[in-house]
Amino acid sequence: MGISPGTRTVGIAIFKDGKLREWQLKTFSGTWSKIKLNWILSTLKQIIAYYGVTSIGVKIPHASRTSKALNELTNAIQKLAEKKDLSIATFTLKELEQAFPCATKEAMIEHLANQFPELQEYYEKAIKSINAHPRTCLVAHLKKCLKRWP
Repeated sequence: MGISPGTRTVGIAIFKDGKLREWQLKTFSGTWSKIKLNWILSTLKQIIAYYGVTSIGVKIPHASRTSKALNELTNAIQKLAEKKDLSIATFTLKELEQAFPCATKEAMIEHLANQFPELQEYYEKAIKSINAHPRTCLVAHLKKCLKRWP
């Protein structure tokens, strides 16, 4: 499972047997609070249980683009993975870029759209907005590319 965390939206991609099974952008309205954090974690727990997730990849923001709330969420996701005995790896955007033979975010998205045809319809939108779906898929796909996971 790939997760691109955010305090308003969380991108999720599920892979099984090398195939993209599901991808979603979950929206969580309201200001940041303990209740909102628990809402996000509860949603992730449901997805983990439903899909039988065994490993998680999390995209972490650059230090200059993070916040106290985002750090709290990322730490909570890591604790959730540990509690559920899931393998977890975190990746920065720079590490994601290095894992693919692409020089730009747009090129990474194009690469993913070509590799996973189910993403093709989102490709044009992603190029315009740098949509969270393709980045999330990129995180989950690193399991195979970097071979850093158990």
